[in-house]
Amino acid sequence: MSEPLLEVRGVHMDFTIADSVVRRARRIPAEVLSAVDGVDLEIMPGEALGLVGESGCGKSTLGRCIVGLHVPTAGEIRYAGEPLGAKRARAERRRIQMVFQDPYSSLNPRMTVRQTLSELLRVHKMVPRSGIDARCRELLDLVGLPGRAGHTHPRHFCGGPRQRGTNAPGRGRQPELGLQVLQQVEHRGLHGDVERRHR
Repeated sequence: MSEPLLEVRGVHMDFTIADSVVRRARRIPAEVLSAVDGVDLEIMPGEALGLVGESGCGKSTLGRCIVGLHVPTAGEIRYAGEPLGAKRARAERRRIQMVFQDPYSSLNPRMTVRQTLSELLRVHKMVPRSGIDARCRELLDLVGLPGRAGHTHPRHFCGGPRQRGTNAPGRGRQPELGLQVLQQVEHRGLHGDVERRHR
């Protein structure tokens, strides 16, 4: 049996929400919010795992711990059998990517979808400059958008296509493991479509 691609063991993530010099001088303990409390999970190669919960239950915080945006208060995260530390090299960060769920914060409203994708591909040097247009069309097709959608600004999309446009940059980084927080039925259908195309 192959080893898990991702292992999360006993991960906790606490945030201090009330602390001050006065509180410390009076020996009043800081108030701590436990956003993630002892999570364990495994994802095997080729497997899709759904993490479901109401808003504010810690799904996104756990995702940020996994991709390295937060350093867990306790616990261990291992990728392909190797522990992931607090400081990760660029190559390590690219292996696991988070696809943010909010299209209004993850897409630049002043840029067309194609401009956003082009900048991503150019900055990360993922394809030669001559191949950027073709790769942009491939990514749009992958998330179920027509090629002409690349010349559209996010504000001109309705909800479903806008959410699909949000997925294109995440797919463009070609992560080995992509983390999404899925809320809408159509978005879940998109995840299934993309997974089937990669099999």
